[in-house]
Amino acid sequence: MGKRELLLVILVTVLVAITVSVAYNTFSKGELNPNRSATLQGMYEAIGRSVAYYERPAIQGGGQNSFEEVTLKDLYLESVNGHGTYTISDRTYTSFRLVGRPANTDMVLEVIVYADSTVWIQR
Repeated sequence: MGKRELLLVILVTVLVAITVSVAYNTFSKGELNPNRSATLQGMYEAIGRSVAYYERPAIQGGGQNSFEEVTLKDLYLESVNGHGTYTISDRTYTSFRLVGRPANTDMVLEVIVYADSTVWIQR
């Protein structure tokens, strides 16, 4: 093999090694994102259902313009699934707190839900 071919083989090997290294770092940092994204999606869906719960009459299983009795079951959300855990707290007449914890992370996603708005809590 000539000097040019040898140099080309070394150059290609170095480029492949760098590409693999960058790809590995990129994907290893992103492995937590699917659980975070799925937990957020579950929370967004629950927030949407909370408006229907709030406006639905109590005789039909709703809150009758109150969040005081809202549960995860009312929002069709399981407390634990493959992507994380969910809890409801601080229930009042006008709002409640929904907390999501994505699986395999220390991350906490928290939102205060009102009938007409939401406030995301940064941690």
